[in-house]
Amino acid sequence: MYGMITNSLSVGGFKRLSSKYVEFDDGLFEVLLIKTPQTPMELQSIMSALLMNEINDDYMVSFKSGHVKITCDEKVSWTIDGEDGGYYYESEIMNHQKSVNIIIK
Repeated sequence: MYGMITNSLSVGGFKRLSSKYVEFDDGLFEVLLIKTPQTPMELQSIMSALLMNEINDDYMVSFKSGHVKITCDEKVSWTIDGEDGGYYYESEIMNHQKSVNIIIK
């Protein structure tokens, strides 16, 4: 039903939703996938976990990866930093660790 691939401490106001240990330079994304609820009770369990910043293993999958490839039977809508990212059958996201130098004076 929902998935996000992030490297952020918060998304949409939820802090550390996909992982309690976010590191910006480890070359890994935090990935959270939420299964489609089949009953109102499942939806309640998912919503409760989200509100408590917890992962419910019955309905959610959370992991870290430097490379994620998602393939779907139907085109899926993507959002990139809150903007329309288009519709795709397949998406591949790679983390290019330390590929940008940030200089602070």
